Amino acid sequence: MTEITPQQLHQLGQELDIHLGFEWQYLGLQHDRMIRLGGPDGCAVHLSPDWPDRSRLAISGAYPDEYRPWGDRCPKEVTAAYSKGAARIAKDITRRFFPSYHPVYLEMVEARRKAEKQHAQADRWLDELAGELDGHCQIGQYRDEGELGNRSYKASTPWSSDRPQLSLEISSYSQDIKIELDNLPLDLALRVCAMMRDELNGA
Repeated sequence: MTEITPQQLHQLGQELDIHLGFEWQYLGLQHDRMIRLGGPDGCAVHLSPDWPDRSRLAISGAYPDEYRPWGDRCPKEVTAAYSKGAARIAKDITRRFFPSYHPVYLEMVEARRKAEKQHAQADRWLDELAGELDGHCQIGQYRDEGELGNRSYKASTPWSSDRPQLSLEISSYSQDIKIELDNLPLDLALRVCAMMRDELNGA
């Protein structure tokens, strides 16, 4: 059980570049122990020495930041013996790993696209809300690590016992909205509710 050297990994990456075809490209060796290959639709496949048998290669896929599958959505782990050579390992990638990895990768890309659109909508809405409140609205955002790709936004007026109060929280991932109004003039409260209605209706 001989461990594969960085030099061997680098040479294998160059050979895989040739055997995998024009849609693939060897992107280099990361941390001296992981081959990175760029594939169709912006995906990337990694090969690194497996554990505990360091003479085998574990094949895995990359995903967009913060958007990774979990549980049953994760592609089945695939390993290949380094001794098989680049041509046969390339077939393991395209026949055994890629068919299960690529659809999940595209699903994660689409999830990120939708979330980024929702983030932009939330930003726009809170800007409009701040305008309705004459700039007296404190707006912030934080990430909810408990939900994939989620980002929550909060907006609130400075606390005062005798001034209008508003507290709003929107989750751009699930589109849940929590809003509390206190001492707001009726016309302003109605405008805020109309904004929320228009946003939920996709206006």
